[in-house]
Amino acid sequence: TAHSYNNVAVAYMCFDRYPEAIEQLKQALKIELCTKGKYTPGTLNVYDNLAFIYAQNREIENALDNIMVAIDISNKINGEVCGKSIELFERAGKLLAKYEDSENALNYLYHALELRFKIANEDKLPNGPKPSFELADLCHEIGSVYFGMTNFKEAERMLNNAVNILSDVEDDAPELRDWTYHLGLAYARQNKHEDALASFKEALARRVKYYGGEHPDVVDAYR
Repeated sequence: TAHSYNNVAVAYMCFDRYPEAIEQLKQALKIELCTKGKYTPGTLNVYDNLAFIYAQNREIENALDNIMVAIDISNKINGEVCGKSIELFERAGKLLAKYEDSENALNYLYHALELRFKIANEDKLPNGPKPSFELADLCHEIGSVYFGMTNFKEAERMLNNAVNILSDVEDDAPELRDWTYHLGLAYARQNKHEDALASFKEALARRVKYYGGEHPDVVDAYR
């Protein structure tokens, strides 16, 4: 029955009917807690979905409350070094950044990065940890938080890491259209004009290749 309530909530979510989705998930959670207890995959799934829907509905504080419970459950039943726990740490960091709690956001994002590196080291290549999109995306997210804090030196460092890692994974990855542009902004804010120009030119070339000559993102890169 709890599973059915959860499925109805997901259906409501597909129609952006968030209040109805939240009510269905609360029913699912009540049943899960009464019948199976807190530390189970089913309860974790409901808290996870509640966090996601609250975030979609821009109720960041409620989203954070639920994702913190989900992290606690996942750590106990799955351990920290597993995909689900790491994903929850990442999402908590992103939510804290939206909540303008940059210091705590960085704590969660760096912890997720450390765990990702542990996994990458298990698949270690001769020249270092195996690169992955997940590692690159975390570096980009951390760089974005630093940029918002006007710490442009650290933003440059992490955005550079993001671009280099993702280029190793997939040289033509679509995310590089924007990440090279963001790196250019970090250079420009430090008056590193030659580096900024090189990054903006790379962003422009990638955007023209992807979008063609007439697109707002292409115009932005020319500007």
